[in-house]
Amino acid sequence: MCVALLAAAATATPETKRIDAQCKAATKLDEEHRLRFRMFADVSDAVLPAANDGSGSWRAVTKHDDPKAASPTGNAPNTVASLWSASDGTTIAQVYFQSDSGDWSQDVEYCFRADGTLARLTGALSNYAADVEGARTIHYAPTGDVLSKTGKARALESHKPLPTLDNLDTPPVYPTRASLPFLAPKSRAPAAPPRPPATPRPRPVLDTKAVDDSVNAHAGDVKRCYDRARPAHPGLAGRLDMHWTIGGDGATRNVTVEKDALHADVVTSCIAALISTWRFTPAPDAAVEISFPFVFRPAP
Repeated sequence: MCVALLAAAATATPETKRIDAQCKAATKLDEEHRLRFRMFADVSDAVLPAANDGSGSWRAVTKHDDPKAASPTGNAPNTVASLWSASDGTTIAQVYFQSDSGDWSQDVEYCFRADGTLARLTGALSNYAADVEGARTIHYAPTGDVLSKTGKARALESHKPLPTLDNLDTPPVYPTRASLPFLAPKSRAPAAPPRPPATPRPRPVLDTKAVDDSVNAHAGDVKRCYDRARPAHPGLAGRLDMHWTIGGDGATRNVTVEKDALHADVVTSCIAALISTWRFTPAPDAAVEISFPFVFRPAP
């Protein structure tokens, strides 16, 4: 995420420069040199999991798995994480948080020293309800004391820089590597209750042309999500397949990403938030699952 103006600044010190150099080196490791790489997804309904309190229902997934497939409900997890170490013992945890409705997201990197203490937190944050996006960086001493805080913020709609970080969300803080929620001891993690087998139901019929017409009526709003991201990513292009449910009342719910070849979280979160507000002509007596492709390319 690219933010235009520094809203809160701190003078770099030799210690914070040393932390940045160490964390940057670990972050930029390629796949071949990342040690003990793992991925996790929380398939519960938890949002912003607390530090190692045994909450959530974490599943280990591989780099090639779709985290959505790990969920018993097939919904995209609210929290997914990647974890790896460098040869000097530095550990990087990249964690993506989002709300159920997709109206805010936090893409956060935690950098831990070899002794397991948190050295740096950096986060790219978007909140569509508050019309604000920005970034935070916090450096920590081994004791947990804050060494410095920096940040940037601007309005999402107008891109106008904001003078303070008051409306910018603060990511969860995990003071040690062991406090990461997906590393909670298995003995403390609650067991997922068994799910009864699903009862097959007849697939309801919905007028697909009516769905297309309804989506196309919101094309301008969808395009604005894409256009807002282009100044930071001029060559941004690709296809984004979204999936949602139309309930018996015509309202949308369970908005998730089905396939993502666009790779722009700020655009995906914006579109998901829009879809959650749309209404359709409901099918009789049952909910309907919708998959819809959005294709984006720069204007010639």
